[in-house]
Amino acid sequence: MDKLTKIITAGIIACGLSYSSVAAPILSFNNEAAAVEQNYYLGDNISLELWISGLDSSDLGGFDIGFVFDHAITSFQSVLFNDDWLDFGYSLGGAGTLNLASLSSQFDLSTQADALHLATLNFSADAVGSSMIAFSDVLLSDGFGFELSAQHFAATLNVSAQPDGNPVPEPGTIALLLLGALAVRMKTNR
Repeated sequence: MDKLTKIITAGIIACGLSYSSVAAPILSFNNEAAAVEQNYYLGDNISLELWISGLDSSDLGGFDIGFVFDHAITSFQSVLFNDDWLDFGYSLGGAGTLNLASLSSQFDLSTQADALHLATLNFSADAVGSSMIAFSDVLLSDGFGFELSAQHFAATLNVSAQPDGNPVPEPGTIALLLLGALAVRMKTNR
């Protein structure tokens, strides 16, 4: 009986190890599969692509994803769902929150790619500062309605003031310009 218990325990551990080594899908912006940091100027339009990757042994049948962000720095403008595989999508935005949901009615998702572009989120840069677009609630399901767990990575949007239109040239640049003008003048006087 003791040997049977050890064999069963070893089998459970081996199955657990092989199951835990399967990579979970990854939600990220701009298909980076990592945190993203981008710089913008005040008044810029910001476009972020929402991707899921790592669907090696899974397929995605639907999602309900919540986001939070600093609405004093960036404000949500619109969303464009990628309709290559989605049949229904909605978004609901509030002050500093956004919720996206979509569902596929395709019967067979087995030919689905390992990485999918889900939607493009559009924001505006309204004030100087940093705004993190972070995942707040994530619910993913496969084609059978079973829940998928996923890693997710935020995007940091740094907004700065517009640079001056006429920057002051550095002294080295002025010296080069003067030398160039002098060389042209000397060549024309020959």
